[in-house]
Amino acid sequence: MFLVNVALFGLIVIFTMLLAKGEKRVELLGWICVAFAVSVFVAPLSIMKLVIQTKSVEFMPLPLSLFLTFTAISWFSYGFAKKDKYVMLPNVLGILFGFAQIILYMIYKGEKKIIQEAKLADHIVSVIIPSESEGEVVGKVKPEKNNHGGEGNKGRNGTQEEVEMSHSVV
Repeated sequence: MFLVNVALFGLIVIFTMLLAKGEKRVELLGWICVAFAVSVFVAPLSIMKLVIQTKSVEFMPLPLSLFLTFTAISWFSYGFAKKDKYVMLPNVLGILFGFAQIILYMIYKGEKKIIQEAKLADHIVSVIIPSESEGEVVGKVKPEKNNHGGEGNKGRNGTQEEVEMSHSVV
């Protein structure tokens, strides 16, 4: 990663030194920096998509979203004070995406338990439990279909079984 960063920085320096002079060099470098800054703020879009699909904020921590938003606001303010469009422009996106992340967090923050319970429900299976007195069966065995179209987990004898467990066995 270090080499990639050094090589990329070196390419940017060489690229800007060879292709532009004076104010054009500053403008070219400004747009390169805008591209990198926008990529930083666009990166969480995949996580935002995952939050919407799963209705869970498990993979989008609130402190990260808050501090990215605060950073974007700070840099936008600096760019505005200096009247530097190369600093202001990407941070407008940062502010918008940051607020979108915070709003998504507020919408889906209570949904985490529901998702976890739904995941657990997919793993409920039945077990044959013979009673000690007469060998009665108090559970049941049936094939389990998993989400991948195949059968469930294999039991001790190598057969496909669905095992349903509860806290108390009668």
